[in-house]
Amino acid sequence: MADALSGGNLPDLIRVDRPVIIGRATNAAVRLPHPAVSRRHAELRPDHDGISVRDLRSRTGVLVNGVAVTGARLHEADVVAFGPVAYEVKGQLLLRRPHVDGVKVEARNLTIQRGGSIVLQGVNLTIPANNFVGIRLRTPGGRGLPHTDGPRESRVRPEIARRRRPAP
Repeated sequence: MADALSGGNLPDLIRVDRPVIIGRATNAAVRLPHPAVSRRHAELRPDHDGISVRDLRSRTGVLVNGVAVTGARLHEADVVAFGPVAYEVKGQLLLRRPHVDGVKVEARNLTIQRGGSIVLQGVNLTIPANNFVGIRLRTPGGRGLPHTDGPRESRVRPEIARRRRPAP
């Protein structure tokens, strides 16, 4: 199944009936082709109580229920994440959880002050999930905001640029 998160294929199910290396490398027992997953990211091992996980010194770590771990025993319904790729424990299986898109940000009556000067005032702003918004402050002449302090609010106009992530 193609996944918008990685642009590649992520397994929907991982069966842990023997020790398994999870990673981005082509020779990993379970391959997660995502740039935030290390080549050898983690090891899963079955044991008498279920599954244990061990981080193999990955760049982005292993999270169990949102907490970074170097090693842990996994229990039923725990959520284990290898970088941004998350799975839920169901017995000896890990079932991939859907990628949750970004968060919506809302600001009301926003004021931005730089030094002693107000550069934005009374702005209402809504940034939809999966959008990036940059606010670049420019003077009427097109130059960037000077690095000196002093009253600038009448000479500054905000330029707002939005970039939307491609839909999955």
